[in-house]
Amino acid sequence: MGASSFSRQADRNSCLVSYPNGVWACARDKCHRQGLRFFGMRVAEPHHDGTTHAHLLIFARPEDMARI
Repeated sequence: MGASSFSRQADRNSCLVSYPNGVWACARDKCHRQGLRFFGMRVAEPHHDGTTHAHLLIFARPEDMARI
């Protein structure tokens, strides 16, 4: 893999990470505005081809879970 293809792959990965981060930030903000409190973690796991998918582990009050 040459330097230019490595650079293109890095740019692609950056876009693949930044979009879900923005979506997740909007979801967190909306929950916060509605008074829904939770905590947890999000893990991005790469596939063999370099794309990622996310796993979420969320802890919240039982009465808030349906709305989250």
